[in-house]
Amino acid sequence: MLARIYTKGQITLPAKLREKLNLAPGDEVKLSLEQGSIRIVPCKTSGLMDLAGIIKAKGKTLDKAQAKHAASSAAIDRHIRVEENNEAD
Repeated sequence: MLARIYTKGQITLPAKLREKLNLAPGDEVKLSLEQGSIRIVPCKTSGLMDLAGIIKAKGKTLDKAQAKHAASSAAIDRHIRVEENNEAD
């Protein structure tokens, strides 16, 4: 299979490969260089991300990317609150 490298270094994985690897938009892959070849390995998501699609926010179902963003935002907010509480002590 062939893939073209675009001006920003991006490539498109052919649909057959994405389907075989069960990859969807927003999924992450690990890239490595092995003996002059590029190896692409799907990254396993955390248990939380496996629940994407069943999480609802204000009556709206979140897709994987939205759920990941919401979880990241919540983690950052929690970190800031913990830091503020530590400074107050």
